[in-house]
Amino acid sequence: MEIPKPDGGGVRKLGILRGATALVQPAVLPVLQKCWDATFSEHRHGFRPGRRARPAGREAPPYIAAGDRGVGDLDGERFFARGNHDRRLAAVAERVADQQRRKWMRAFLEAGGREDGWMNLGEEGTPPGGPLSPLLSNWVRDELDRE
Repeated sequence: MEIPKPDGGGVRKLGILRGATALVQPAVLPVLQKCWDATFSEHRHGFRPGRRARPAGREAPPYIAAGDRGVGDLDGERFFARGNHDRRLAAVAERVADQQRRKWMRAFLEAGGREDGWMNLGEEGTPPGGPLSPLLSNWVRDELDRE
C-alpha cells in the first residue's frame, strides 16, 4: 500500500506481510539481530534497537573540533527501494552458512508485491514494512560506514 510521507511530499510504499511470512519474519528478527547488531559500527544509529538519530548528532562536534573532515549526515531516501540484492545477499552469505536460510532471505528480498492489481517482482531494494527490512538495509549501510 502507499502511505503519505510525513512532510507531505508524496507517498511511500509500505509492504504488508501475509501468510507464513507474517509469522516467520518477527520470529527470525531477534536471532539475526543478535548476530549482526554487535558487528555494526558503533556510530551506526539508524534502524537499530535502542538508538536514535539525536544522539548521533551529538557525536559530531568533537570530531569536527578535532579537524576530522569525515563526519557526515546521510539521508537514505529511497534506500529501501534501490538497494542491490546481490550485495545484501553477499553480506548474508558471509555470516549464514546454511544454504536453505540464504534461499529464504533471497525469497524475502525478491518477493515483490501487488500494485494496482498486478504482481510486481522485486528486482531491487528491500520490501518496506517488514520486520527484517531495517536489518537488511543496515547490512549494506554498515559497508558504507566502514568506508
